Amino acid sequence: NVCAIAVDAWIAGADTTGRTLRWMPLLLMQNPMAQERIRSELLSVVGKERRLAMTDKPNLPYFNAAIAELQRSANILPFMLIHRCTADTTIGGK
Repeated sequence: NVCAIAVDAWIAGADTTGRTLRWMPLLLMQNPMAQERIRSELLSVVGKERRLAMTDKPNLPYFNAAIAELQRSANILPFMLIHRCTADTTIGGK
């Protein structure tokens, strides 16, 4: 059922986004220089008078990089499966 698949994908995305938003303040407290740089970038692009919009994304490279790094490094998936090779792999004959 296409509808069930769409709902599952939406719920999975919402959960991941929520977990990211919970981790970000904790990680930024550990890095005040990154926090200030993100704040400055947001203020210069968005300002205080309006809300952040998807159209702002291309103009926020540091903020986007911080989100990507957070998703790479934080444990945002509660049940990560352990990955391992099941067979030896040869690349380029070596």
